[in-house]
Amino acid sequence: MAQGRCLLLGGLILATLVASSAAAPAAPHAAGKACHGVNLLSAPYFATGIGDVVLDVSEPVDGRVICQHVSRRSGYSASARAKRSCENARTPGFRLRPKIAAASIRCLFDKIRGNHGLRRLSPQDNLKKAAKRHTDNMLSLGCFAHQCAGEPDLVGRVTAAGYLPCVCTWSVGENLAWGIRRRATPAAIVDAWMASPPHREMILMGAMRDVDVGIKGGAPGSGTSKAATYTADFGVKN
Repeated sequence: MAQGRCLLLGGLILATLVASSAAAPAAPHAAGKACHGVNLLSAPYFATGIGDVVLDVSEPVDGRVICQHVSRRSGYSASARAKRSCENARTPGFRLRPKIAAASIRCLFDKIRGNHGLRRLSPQDNLKKAAKRHTDNMLSLGCFAHQCAGEPDLVGRVTAAGYLPCVCTWSVGENLAWGIRRRATPAAIVDAWMASPPHREMILMGAMRDVDVGIKGGAPGSGTSKAATYTADFGVKN
């Protein structure tokens, strides 16, 4: 199912198609029901453009939250070697400094991409700023979405952070997740993304060059302190 939408950017009104990506193999997470996996949206956010013009946007239009479980036999789990070699990968994010947790996520991304013959992603300060602001907003507003009340969408957020605009073609994408206790570790979050086909596709997108992560202790709309919320923002500029 897809729907049309208009964007006003750079003085131009641009009609875009907003399409729902393939749903991940997980059950919808009913309100008030405990999730014994990692909480994800049904799909990531992805946009492409040239200069200050957005050409296409894909996002989860249903706003559905899924509870993603990862089993040892799923085939999507980051290897034990990667988890051992990426420092703090098995430590819950709420016990780590955000900078340390973000480095662990990026390390896991690089190990996984390397196993698929893909280049490493470069850390990027402007994407880090955009990701951190969004994680902060989700927690302060109790919102788990790619766009919370009072903030722009991903393209607007990375533009405000300085990653865009550019005299170039570009693509940006975003994965979100949060988990509680042992499901709040960098390894658990990356395993859940890899077990969800559309989030996995974002991590393994060969064209991507940059990534950074915003992490903060807590869960959107929950008072628990033993949780962590993650925003991973990806980008490429050619």
